[in-house]
Amino acid sequence: LTHLVTSTKNISMADVKKFVSAANIRNNSFKIAKFLLANEFIPTIIYAVLRGGVYVANPIHEYYLYKGHNVKYGVIRASSYEGAKKLDEIKIEYIVPELTIIKKEDRILIAEDIIDTRRTITKIIDEIETKTPLRRKPDEMMGLKEIVIVANDYKEKEIGDWKNDKRTNPDYYANHWRKEEWVHYTTHELLGLDSEEIKRIYGDIEWK
Repeated sequence: LTHLVTSTKNISMADVKKFVSAANIRNNSFKIAKFLLANEFIPTIIYAVLRGGVYVANPIHEYYLYKGHNVKYGVIRASSYEGAKKLDEIKIEYIVPELTIIKKEDRILIAEDIIDTRRTITKIIDEIETKTPLRRKPDEMMGLKEIVIVANDYKEKEIGDWKNDKRTNPDYYANHWRKEEWVHYTTHELLGLDSEEIKRIYGDIEWK
């Protein structure tokens, strides 16, 4: 669990709502990619967890290509919310390419926008370990890991809970939030914002 020290100049520090910009995610993701490669982790495939994980996966994938590594790109659609309402059970709707192609020599990078309750990432890890020969090995050196998790944002369920959740902790993340803070991504999110916040963030767009 490595916290990359990053700039917060693109983050609004309101009391409870925290607004994370596209620039913050993009720049942090490039830094995460640099750390991964410096620590000798080269995935054979990056799985972006839809929807927000693509904002993390795209720069990381681009960085690996830029450095000459032909890494595959995939997506995982796992639903834990309907709008702002939390579902009782996590549903994995699809994984593309399917996990049946994964071999023992492969290495998977899972890219998320935020790790908070861990319900989604737990379901994804369970699915990968059930359907592939790869295993999550959080205590291994980075270059020896088979499944790596990265996220732009990490939120503790309780203070210090990272000590007991190694399997679902991100290996690298950028922003660390308290459990009561609600993170909004100004890349696209509207739900949970009032009209003044929408106008301030996105400008004078006609919404009606």
